[in-house]
Amino acid sequence: MTFRSTADVPRRFLPSQSVGAYLGLTPRRYQSGEIDRVGRITKVGDGETRTALFEAANVVLRPSTRWSPMKS
Repeated sequence: MTFRSTADVPRRFLPSQSVGAYLGLTPRRYQSGEIDRVGRITKVGDGETRTALFEAANVVLRPSTRWSPMKS
């Protein structure tokens, strides 16, 4: 529900990559001349939604004994 309320109008995000940028999940970049560094995520967007996505990913990737089509 948190993600749904954050991305309330899906038409705002025509390319799907823009959802990650809106939530602050894109890495920070520093480029100058020959230097090209990719840093941590920017954390600009909604922190509650980022937390919910992180917890959901941990549940999906948690080790279990049963086979799951989502993990494969």
